[in-house]
Amino acid sequence: PLTCNVVLGSAPSYEDHPSRRFVEHVIPVTLATDLPMHVCTTIGREYAVAALLGFSPAELLEFTRNALNGSFTTPTRKAMLLRELEKHSAVAPN
Repeated sequence: PLTCNVVLGSAPSYEDHPSRRFVEHVIPVTLATDLPMHVCTTIGREYAVAALLGFSPAELLEFTRNALNGSFTTPTRKAMLLRELEKHSAVAPN
């Protein structure tokens, strides 16, 4: 999570957050709202910050796919959610 990492000091700033390096090294990245009451963020804000950091719509979509693939739900539910994501997305899968 971008904001949580910056607020808690794991990353010195948004610009210095390692998420871009993770993407470049094909390490799955997700966006989340860890501790939303403590760091005053929403999932929409996390996506907006990521977009401001230069992540493309295709990369943001991949972050969502990564989150769904890593979720603690059944394989059937994951498949259904991934189909819904693709159905509502204007960006083709990578």
